Amino acid sequence: MNFDKIKAICKKSRTISLYDTDDYQWLGDDFALYPLWEHPEYNKDTIASVLSLDEKKKNEMIYRIGDMPAVINCSDATESDKLCGVFSTNLQCMDRAVIPLMTSKGLRFIETKYITPLIKDNYEFYERTRADGSLYIAVKVGFVVEALIQPCDHIITASLIDELNKIADGASETLTNKMIAENSEN
Repeated sequence: MNFDKIKAICKKSRTISLYDTDDYQWLGDDFALYPLWEHPEYNKDTIASVLSLDEKKKNEMIYRIGDMPAVINCSDATESDKLCGVFSTNLQCMDRAVIPLMTSKGLRFIETKYITPLIKDNYEFYERTRADGSLYIAVKVGFVVEALIQPCDHIITASLIDELNKIADGASETLTNKMIAENSEN
């Protein structure tokens, strides 16, 4: 885990979410959390110091500090974990670089910036469901959860779907023309 990248995420979003579990703390912003293995226990003052926040920036931050919310399961495995389908294409939507994931409830996007703290690249995405039916993504390396990420569902709009359909139609037409050209050469 690249702690400096987690700190950068918190600083950029001006949000510090620091949650306690029985084993260790989790740090992130409103949309992603990362386990702090082998770190000392932080509080509001010590985490602000670690993030090198001056007094003004410290006061501008939004703090969410306490126990891990009950609606988030941060264990390494749950009975309801479902492997997400991953596309080989990432997208740029509404000024955000996103990774599209196919879940049991349709397409979801997570921002690529939330993957950057992960040192290993052999991760897999698993959907988890809260009691209210909403999804969040557990990113695992092997059997270990390395991040919990909230999908950015707000970017899925009718205009995005129209654009994606136009891209698919255009790509299909290009492939058809390419195949016709290749067959005429033979």
